Amino acid sequence: MTSVHKQLFSILLSLLALVIACNRCQRITARNDAKTWDTQLEKQMTDVFYTQAGTITKSEKARRAYADCCLSKMKEMFPKGISNLDKEMTDSMKVSVMKMGAECAGVLQHNVNIWEPDAKNQLNLQLYALDEIKMLPPEMKKEYVDCISFKVTAEFPNGLKENEGKEGLQKFINKARKECIEMIGRKYAVPKSKKQSKRDNIKP
Repeated sequence: MTSVHKQLFSILLSLLALVIACNRCQRITARNDAKTWDTQLEKQMTDVFYTQAGTITKSEKARRAYADCCLSKMKEMFPKGISNLDKEMTDSMKVSVMKMGAECAGVLQHNVNIWEPDAKNQLNLQLYALDEIKMLPPEMKKEYVDCISFKVTAEFPNGLKENEGKEGLQKFINKARKECIEMIGRKYAVPKSKKQSKRDNIKP
C-alpha cells in the first residue's frame, strides 16, 4: 500500500469517526423537532471535510470538490439529518460511509502530488540505470540524475495515471536526457584558453 493510499484510507476512518461524533453532538444540541439538515450543520460538516482533504492535497478546488461530494452523499444517505440516528451506527451504515468516502476521495487522487520521497527514489533508481550513466565520472552522475528527475517531476507534478501517458513520459525523458547531458557537458567543459595554457606549459 503506497503512502498516498494509506492517507486516503486514514481519511475514510477519520470520516467514519467524524460522522459518529457529529451524530452524538447533534442529538444533544438539536431541537426535538429538527428533522432535516440546517445551514449550520451543513457548514460544520463541509468545513471538516475540507480540512480533512488538506492532509492529501493543497489544491483548493480539489478540497472543495471533496467536501461538496461528501456533504451531498451524506444528505442522500441521511435525508432527515443525523440527529435522529441511533446512538451507535449499524455496520451497514458504517460500510456506506466508508464507500461514500472512497468515492469522494477519487477527486483527491487526481490532484495529489505523488512525487513523495518513496516515489522520487524509485524514479531516481530507474534513471541511474540509464546507459550513459556508466560513462559519466562519479561527480557528474548525481547531478545528471537530479537534473532529469527535476524536469520530470516539474512536467508531471501529479504523476501519471496507470497505463496512461507512458509514451509521453518516455519521450519527455529522452528530451530531458539530451538537455541535461548538454548542460553537464557545458558546466564541466575546459575553456579553450585553459587548454591552450596547458599546451604552452608542456615542455618538449
